[in-house]
Amino acid sequence: MTMPAGEPLRTVSEQELHMKVGAYDELRHPHGYVYAKERHHWYWFAGIAASLALVGAVFWGYALYERGAAPVCSSSFVDRTISPSGGRVAEVRQVSCLGGQPDLRLVVHNSGDSAEAPAVSAFEAGTEVHLRWTSDGELAVVKQGGRVWFFKTHWKDVRVHLAQ
Repeated sequence: MTMPAGEPLRTVSEQELHMKVGAYDELRHPHGYVYAKERHHWYWFAGIAASLALVGAVFWGYALYERGAAPVCSSSFVDRTISPSGGRVAEVRQVSCLGGQPDLRLVVHNSGDSAEAPAVSAFEAGTEVHLRWTSDGELAVVKQGGRVWFFKTHWKDVRVHLAQ
């Protein structure tokens, strides 16, 4: 091998040679980095951790929003009815999340549980909603005016139906 004119001859280490020609040894030089500190790209792990934390915070905020729970939402009691056996409770609450327009949410839960459960249905604010248990497993909802934002027909083993 000839050296360029004027460059003194020097001994080249195996590591330098491998790095120059791109034939690095994966066992001794993982990922082809010359210095050991280069192998640990902490910013990759920090970025992944920050992304996971952000996704977790979004899911946590959505869970609070869906349940109408503080500190994301404020709610006030509108109407409540208890099933014939007394084991279930259906409540209508006016909920305002993140300072937005309030809406009415129907929540069904067992009598000993808290009312912070996912809503069975939601209605536009100003809608008149009346509840009536026809049996322990069936709840009739009568609404007048306003729009229905969403309506689930079942909560556990309770059938919920919209009567006009």
